Amino acid sequence: MDFAEYNFNPFQFTPGEDLLLDSHSRHVSFFRGCKRVLDLGSGRGLFLRELAKANIEGIGIENHSASIQEGRSHGVQYFEADIFEFFSDAAGQKLAAACDGVYCCFVVEHLGS
Repeated sequence: MDFAEYNFNPFQFTPGEDLLLDSHSRHVSFFRGCKRVLDLGSGRGLFLRELAKANIEGIGIENHSASIQEGRSHGVQYFEADIFEFFSDAAGQKLAAACDGVYCCFVVEHLGS
């Protein structure tokens, strides 16, 4: 979907960034001891920003260009792909094998039937 075509802000119905950062920060402790974490459907990279504060490398898997642009403005690393394409791609599989943690939050509601 081309959000610009419909003058639609894809972030307009989400809670404020401070609330989301706080929510994601609560999950960081589950990844202590990890060296590299994949964030599936990472969006704007809020969880990845919280991981970075804990000195844990994170890589976002995302295909929404506006989210990627926003995340990159905060230093977030991305592998640009749909989650399912990522795991079907040889480069994605190699990257996944090099990670010791996986985070997936706010994804189910985007899956089709």
